[in-house]
Amino acid sequence: MNSDPFLLTRDDLLASGIEGMLNQADEPTCLAYYTVFLAAEKLPTSAADAKQRALVNLLARVTGMRLNVQETSEPFLPNFVGPNSRTPIPGDFNDAELLFLSEIINDVPDAELRARIADVLWVRKRDHKMARLAIESYLVSATRLEDPVEWPPCEERIRRALQLVAKLGRANREPFDAVVAHIEGLIGRLNGNDPLFLSSCLMEMLQAHKVGDASVYPHWRRRPLCARSE
Repeated sequence: MNSDPFLLTRDDLLASGIEGMLNQADEPTCLAYYTVFLAAEKLPTSAADAKQRALVNLLARVTGMRLNVQETSEPFLPNFVGPNSRTPIPGDFNDAELLFLSEIINDVPDAELRARIADVLWVRKRDHKMARLAIESYLVSATRLEDPVEWPPCEERIRRALQLVAKLGRANREPFDAVVAHIEGLIGRLNGNDPLFLSSCLMEMLQAHKVGDASVYPHWRRRPLCARSE
């Protein structure tokens, strides 16, 4: 079922135990959160729990989309497409749902979930404040997901943050500088010792936006090509 956000208030989020639900996830990613929310939605509930079920349903739909960093014009895809149905995309959320998400976003305790909600609000409403919040939250989530072997989750969030910076334009120096500094800091920490593609992808992001200096990183020329295309 679809949630009715008119039934929901900020107090419902605060009383929901959302942090405990997020802690049940196998990893701090939206896909893992989706699994938790979906399971919670299927638990037997009483009529008194209608708001909790509506909230969990809405959050399951928000986290159930697949981040698509290969296409900036369509950054979220359905996680499943069948012959007669599919899982949600940003266009499926109505104005009331979007308003509710904007009202609770500052109370969302998790950077990954906060980034997803803010990004959806940016995609639908072109709210620059939400874009900046998404950028900031994606970088926090990327730091938590840093792994030189299982590198795509970290890289995807950094790449999406850089895509949002590009949408805002370089006149917004603060978020642009923050993303560049994050990328350069991670390249420096890896120091060319990551076994796969993370350093290469990060350096290619900088080069695509004509920032950074490859000569500062002597190991860069020895790295394999990034496994993604810009």
